[in-house]
Formats: sequence, C-alpha cells, structure tokens
Amino acid sequence: MRFWTKVLTGLALAAALATPAYADPVDDLDAAERKTKVGGMKNGPFGAGVILGEPTALSAKYLFAPHSGVQLHVGYGIGRRGRLIVIGDYVFHLRNVIAPIQRVGLLVPTVGVGGRLGIRDDDAVLGIRFPLGIGLWLSEVPIEIFIEVAPGIGLLPGTDVLIDGGLGGRWYF
Repeated sequence: MRFWTKVLTGLALAAALATPAYADPVDDLDAAERKTKVGGMKNGPFGAGVILGEPTALSAKYLFAPHSGVQLHVGYGIGRRGRLIVIGDYVFHLRNVIAPIQRVGLLVPTVGVGGRLGIRDDDAVLGIRFPLGIGLWLSEVPIEIFIEVAPGIGLLPGTDVLIDGGLGGRWYF
C-alpha cells in the first residue's frame, strides 16, 4: 500500500508540474503568421516520436503556441538504476534567439520545468527536473529533431542528483 501511495503522489506531482499556468491558443495566430510556421505548428500541434538516451522512451509533445507546450516521455532508464520512467515537462521555445536557417528550418532553444517518476519493483523515485535543449524544426516536413539535457533533484524517497538526456525526433500532425 505504501508503494502505491508514493506512485500516485508522484503522478499527481508530475501532472501538476506539467500543467501550464496559462496557455496561448494556436487560434490567436493571424493568417500570415500561420503560413510562415515551420515544423509542428504548420501541420498540427501534436508530435509523437522517440528519445534515445537516459531514458530511452516514447516521446510526445503538445504545442499550445509556437513558444510553449508540454512534453511527456515514457520509457526505461538503464544503468544501475534501471526502471520504468515517466516524465512530464512544461517547456518554453525561445524561437527568436537564433535566425532561421534558409531551406532547412528553425533552430529553437528550449527551457522548462517538470517532474520525473521512476518505478522499479516496490521502489519509486520522484523528482523535479529542468530540461534544457535545442530543436531543429524542419521547414519542408513536420519533423522536430532535438537534443535535451535535464538536470534534476530526486525528492522521494530521499534527495539525490538526477540527470536525464538524449537525442530524439517527433513527427507533428
């Protein structure tokens, strides 16, 4: 019973951390701005793909607007702490920091905050993480290729240093 209390508490915390304080709807974009979007916003706000690293996982992202969204990774962490890992993050896209690359797309840095839950046997680890990354949003196809590093702090059952990261890709529709 104690194990499931930790798991449910962790899931609730991860969901709360991944929920945005506000959401700018995609519908607020004017027609000219919508036509010039690259990557996911061009075809749709939902992306699905994979991330290879720690953890290796299925990855999904929902874009509220060109500059913000939530992402979810569900996969398996390897190494001495191998376990099922569920991650939820709220991320900001810093779209105007790097000029567009002609005929390729946009190189977009990201920063965020989120939660991480790791489960193995009757042991659960809950933490907070701060993802930092950069994504290449291709202009001709609705694909994002990204690299992410997320330092964090394990909170339960005790404090610990957490490091997640990997290379991934998502297709938007």
